[in-house]
Amino acid sequence: EYQKRKERALFLSLHSDASKGHNASGFTVYTSPGQTSSDPIGTIIFDNVKEEFGKEIKYRTDTIDGDHDKEEKFHVLQKTNMSAVLLEWLFFDYYPDAIKIIDPGYMNRYCNAILKSIKEIL
Repeated sequence: EYQKRKERALFLSLHSDASKGHNASGFTVYTSPGQTSSDPIGTIIFDNVKEEFGKEIKYRTDTIDGDHDKEEKFHVLQKTNMSAVLLEWLFFDYYPDAIKIIDPGYMNRYCNAILKSIKEIL
């Protein structure tokens, strides 16, 4: 059924990140390599999260191709026929980020930014 309506379908994969040194921080939007239908969606989500949090959090970006998403060959991004975006909401192994991850206020604001994005996209 989704294949028939893929232009209105969206795959979001939500995560929190970790790093080898346990000192990385920030929010990241990932899409698959190249310019795809996922790139403008990633931009909308990035912009809404940044509007909500401003300088309260760090942002991990790659602007080499003109947008803020990082591009990776993650299986979940490449093995779908619909737009797909993977979000990394801060780093759970870095204490200042972990405190935000478990804070209901921060999580509510993050969810609201994503919900606002979905409404804009659809």
